[in-house]
Amino acid sequence: MTPKKRQQEYQALRQQLSGMGWISEGYAQNRGRGAGGPCFQWTRKVKGKTVSVALSEAQFDALTKAIKSWKKTKRIIKRMQQLCVFRSCRTVIPISVGQGSDPVGQ
Repeated sequence: MTPKKRQQEYQALRQQLSGMGWISEGYAQNRGRGAGGPCFQWTRKVKGKTVSVALSEAQFDALTKAIKSWKKTKRIIKRMQQLCVFRSCRTVIPISVGQGSDPVGQ
Protein backbone atom coordinates (compact mmCIF):
# COMPACT_ATOMS: atom_id res chain seq x y z
CA MET A 1 0.00 0.00 0.00
CA THR A 2 1.37 3.38 -0.95
CA PRO A 3 1.76 6.14 1.67
CA LYS A 4 -0.94 8.13 -0.13
CA LYS A 5 -3.38 5.18 0.04
CA ARG A 6 -2.64 4.71 3.75
CA GLN A 7 -3.29 8.40 4.38
CA GLN A 8 -6.55 8.25 2.41
CA GLU A 9 -7.71 5.19 4.34
CA TYR A 10 -6.77 6.85 7.63
CA GLN A 11 -8.74 9.98 6.73
CA ALA A 12 -11.75 7.87 5.72
CA LEU A 13 -11.60 6.09 9.08
CA ARG A 14 -11.42 9.45 10.91
CA GLN A 15 -14.50 10.55 8.99
CA GLN A 16 -16.34 7.39 10.04
CA LEU A 17 -15.44 8.03 13.68
CA SER A 18 -16.73 11.59 13.50
CA GLY A 19 -20.13 10.26 12.42
CA MET A 20 -20.50 7.79 15.28
CA GLY A 21 -23.45 8.26 17.55
CA TRP A 22 -23.70 7.13 21.15
CA ILE A 23 -21.45 4.25 22.20
CA SER A 24 -21.67 1.80 25.08
CA GLU A 25 -19.99 -1.36 26.27
CA GLY A 26 -21.84 -4.43 27.45
CA TYR A 27 -24.67 -6.57 26.14
CA ALA A 28 -28.33 -5.71 25.69
CA GLN A 29 -30.65 -8.71 25.80
CA ASN A 30 -34.28 -9.32 25.07
CA ARG A 31 -35.08 -12.03 27.60
CA GLY A 32 -38.58 -12.60 26.29
CA ARG A 33 -41.82 -12.14 28.14
CA GLY A 34 -41.62 -12.28 31.90
CA ALA A 35 -44.39 -12.34 34.47
CA GLY A 36 -44.83 -8.58 34.14
CA GLY A 37 -44.38 -8.28 30.37
CA PRO A 38 -41.34 -7.91 28.10
CA CYS A 39 -37.99 -8.24 29.85
CA PHE A 40 -35.02 -6.28 28.51
CA GLN A 41 -31.64 -6.27 30.22
CA TRP A 42 -28.25 -4.54 29.90
CA THR A 43 -25.23 -6.34 31.32
CA ARG A 44 -21.72 -4.94 31.60
CA LYS A 45 -18.59 -5.00 33.77
CA VAL A 46 -18.01 -2.24 36.30
CA LYS A 47 -14.76 -2.40 38.29
CA GLY A 48 -14.47 -6.10 37.50
CA LYS A 49 -18.00 -6.93 38.64
CA THR A 50 -20.90 -7.89 36.38
CA VAL A 51 -23.76 -5.41 36.63
CA SER A 52 -27.21 -5.96 35.09
CA VAL A 53 -29.94 -3.37 34.71
CA ALA A 54 -33.56 -3.81 33.63
CA LEU A 55 -34.49 -1.69 30.62
CA SER A 56 -37.56 -0.36 28.91
CA GLU A 57 -37.99 -1.32 25.27
CA ALA A 58 -36.89 2.17 24.18
CA GLN A 59 -33.77 1.94 26.34
CA PHE A 60 -33.07 -1.53 24.94
CA ASP A 61 -33.30 -0.22 21.36
CA ALA A 62 -31.00 2.73 22.13
CA LEU A 63 -28.42 0.57 23.93
CA THR A 64 -28.45 -2.05 21.18
CA LYS A 65 -27.48 0.68 18.68
CA ALA A 66 -24.88 2.14 21.07
CA ILE A 67 -23.26 -1.26 21.65
CA LYS A 68 -23.15 -1.92 17.90
CA SER A 69 -21.53 1.52 17.43
CA TRP A 70 -18.96 0.73 20.14
CA LYS A 71 -17.96 -2.51 18.38
CA LYS A 72 -17.60 -0.66 15.08
CA THR A 73 -15.60 2.10 16.82
CA LYS A 74 -13.18 -0.49 18.22
CA ARG A 75 -12.68 -2.02 14.75
CA ILE A 76 -12.02 1.41 13.24
CA ILE A 77 -9.54 2.37 15.97
CA LYS A 78 -7.73 -0.95 15.62
CA ARG A 79 -7.30 -0.36 11.88
CA MET A 80 -6.13 3.22 12.51
CA GLN A 81 -3.54 1.87 14.94
CA GLN A 82 -2.36 -0.64 12.35
CA LEU A 83 -1.93 2.13 9.80
CA CYS A 84 -0.04 4.29 12.31
CA VAL A 85 2.28 1.49 13.39
CA PHE A 86 3.01 0.62 9.78
CA ARG A 87 3.77 4.26 9.00
CA SER A 88 5.84 4.76 12.17
CA CYS A 89 7.86 1.61 11.63
CA ARG A 90 8.66 2.65 8.09
CA THR A 91 9.39 6.34 8.64
CA VAL A 92 10.30 6.99 12.27
CA ILE A 93 11.98 3.87 13.60
CA PRO A 94 15.04 2.86 11.61
CA ILE A 95 14.66 -0.81 10.91
CA SER A 96 17.73 -2.86 10.27
CA VAL A 97 17.39 -6.43 9.15
CA GLY A 98 19.82 -8.75 10.73
CA GLN A 99 20.51 -11.04 13.60
CA GLY A 100 19.46 -9.62 16.96
CA SER A 101 17.77 -6.53 15.56
CA ASP A 102 14.83 -5.34 17.62
CA PRO A 103 13.14 -2.28 16.07
CA VAL A 104 10.66 -2.01 18.94
CA GLY A 105 13.37 -1.96 21.58
CA GLN A 106 15.46 0.72 19.87
